[in-house]
Amino acid sequence: MKLKVFMVSLLIILGLIFIHTLQPYLTEEENHRLQPHQIIGYAYLTTEEFLRLEVHWCLENEESVEIKFQNIKEIAKPTDMDIKAGELEKSIIIKPTGEVQGNILAVSNASKASTKVDIKVEFGSSYPVIFTNNVTTSITLYVDEPYLIPYTAEIINPTNKTIKIKDVVFPIKGVKILAFGFWNESIFSVPAEPRDLPKTMPPKSKRILVIYVLIEKEVSGLVFKPKVVLEVNGKEYALSIPEMMFKRIICKKEG
Repeated sequence: MKLKVFMVSLLIILGLIFIHTLQPYLTEEENHRLQPHQIIGYAYLTTEEFLRLEVHWCLENEESVEIKFQNIKEIAKPTDMDIKAGELEKSIIIKPTGEVQGNILAVSNASKASTKVDIKVEFGSSYPVIFTNNVTTSITLYVDEPYLIPYTAEIINPTNKTIKIKDVVFPIKGVKILAFGFWNESIFSVPAEPRDLPKTMPPKSKRILVIYVLIEKEVSGLVFKPKVVLEVNGKEYALSIPEMMFKRIICKKEG
């Protein structure tokens, strides 16, 4: 009888400890400190590629924030510019071996918060083109509404063959591919609204790959790395393109 009472008491104590430990990650008031609250997405990767996850911590006079994800643990310290903006940005670089799932945890001296991560991953080969550094790598939005992004990447076709873009595969709910093609002018003159762009790229040429992406308001964080399907001499090839990270950051201010 005494053993039974002891076991029941022990279970109650352990339960209280478990609830107390989780509570900082579950309350809405605390969890707004880490943005976005969820990162979803899809990434078509070669086995040599990495992924970048970005989060923002809404500052409240902290000297540092500890960021944890899987086996990664880093300390982020705000600069004067971060303090003025009221937020601290941190990137986490990972090398996936499969689906990327889990929680990014952030801990400061004042509170804790978490961001749920759920990214589908597909591995494969990539057609031999060259991407320059002129790429849309990160978009931060400070309003809670649907957003249209023209993803852009400067691409070089070093081969003697004409490349045709046939499809852009991105199987994630809340994200729509409206149009895609090649732009033959400056990356800074890419039209903001979708239009019917040329689908072919001549041999030994340079173009701007443009993908018009509509992100619905329910998507707060997104890893965008679609599989682009090309046709060359009647055969289809997959193309891995540079990643874009999208996030909504709405830090609540006191006062």
